[in-house]
Amino acid sequence: DLIGRLLLLSFRVTEPPLEPLRTFQPAGFIFFPGNVPSTDTVRRLTSSLQQEVSYPLLFAIDQEGGPINSYRDNNATVFPGNMALGAVGDENLAKAVGQATAEELAYLGMNLNFAPSVDVNVNPDNPVISIRSFGADPSDVARLASAYHEGLIAGGVASTAKHFPGHGDTNVDSHLALPVIDKTREALDGLELVPFRALVDAGVPAIM
Repeated sequence: DLIGRLLLLSFRVTEPPLEPLRTFQPAGFIFFPGNVPSTDTVRRLTSSLQQEVSYPLLFAIDQEGGPINSYRDNNATVFPGNMALGAVGDENLAKAVGQATAEELAYLGMNLNFAPSVDVNVNPDNPVISIRSFGADPSDVARLASAYHEGLIAGGVASTAKHFPGHGDTNVDSHLALPVIDKTREALDGLELVPFRALVDAGVPAIM
């Protein structure tokens, strides 16, 4: 049971994965787009899975806004991504978007969002972060990401600061290969780690 609690399981169907749940007793499940064909389907999934166990399950999803959204049913609001929020620069707007996103996810039964991305977008050759970042200034990223995190929490969904230790100054997609950031600790402290420290100070419950 203790080993199982370290696992978030994925599944490839829209029927409740009851056998893996009973076998592994995992911490919960991650939902990818194929698991989210409709709002009603996800509500049934999360409800039926939770009813099978006596402990609270984590139901996680990638819902960053912009192009990165696993929940794209007609009932879902596709909010502007981080770069758009960064261009506006308004913490109140970032918090409002985070809270609205969380409220829609909570209606599905989700309680963990793999957002916000707190990468500092300083490499024009980056193939994977780009508009997923709030910007190129670490202080602005920290400020807006903290507000977005506060909005998620206010809406009843746990947030996740990603992608530690910072994916903004890379030229490799980490889904395909291993990026290497060849920097001194001092350089990391002055750029990549600034938003992560801010989110930790704000009480972020998870880091990817």
